[in-house]
Amino acid sequence: SVSSSIGMKATFLETQRAYGLRTSQAVQFGNLPLASIRNDRRSTFKNTNLVTYTAIKSKRAGNLKFLFGEEFSNDKDRYEISQSKYFPSYFSAKQTLANMSLGTAEPNVSYIYPNESMLSFFTRGEYELRNKYLCKLTLRADRSSKFKKGNQWGVFPSYSLAWRLSEEPVWKIEEK
Repeated sequence: SVSSSIGMKATFLETQRAYGLRTSQAVQFGNLPLASIRNDRRSTFKNTNLVTYTAIKSKRAGNLKFLFGEEFSNDKDRYEISQSKYFPSYFSAKQTLANMSLGTAEPNVSYIYPNESMLSFFTRGEYELRNKYLCKLTLRADRSSKFKKGNQWGVFPSYSLAWRLSEEPVWKIEEK
């Protein structure tokens, strides 16, 4: 079987803060109101493609299945902060936030985080014999922007072996 999924998510968050006359923040600036507005933006994209294949499916020979996959994801983040201080003492929080230009503006702060992206390839093989002996082999290779340049690929192998003791005759309870 073949499957594919694509997902996108975008988030925008605006945080407005106003500090009135009796706040610890206002005390630092002549006991006058101040305000800040922060805008955060985040976008995420993800694509996953999978292929599953059953090579053998028999009671005598067992079951042999394979999975092959690829996944790509990308995240982008940024924020901007605007701050103003020394508003007239009679301004309410609502007035302060609605009239940011009437205060003394601080330099705007903005930051664009480095894009985070990851590309993965993976495969898994599963063998099951007589519903009691199991073996899984997995191999995954990831390329991440978080890894150091020139060393951005990582390979991660794994395996597991299992024996279902509950399928052994000694563990079977005979019904009378």
